[in-house]
Amino acid sequence: GRTIVILSGSLQVLVYLFHTYLESDLMIGYELETVNGYITGHQVGLNPHAENKAVLVKELNLTIAVCMQRWRSRPMVMRQSW
Repeated sequence: GRTIVILSGSLQVLVYLFHTYLESDLMIGYELETVNGYITGHQVGLNPHAENKAVLVKELNLTIAVCMQRWRSRPMVMRQSW
């Protein structure tokens, strides 16, 4: 009955390997923009490094709280979509 979250400042593609191996519920990593199948090198969203990790955890807690309140007895498991 626990939710496993992997939060890393590493590239999302690397974090995804651990995510699938550990079968975690959610992963957050450093995301790079892709355009027409090419990586541009531009950052998408917050870089989950240093104090940004705390910001992302607070946002995640708010999201989970809203989901739990909305569904009450039916908790939702949130997964990163690829």
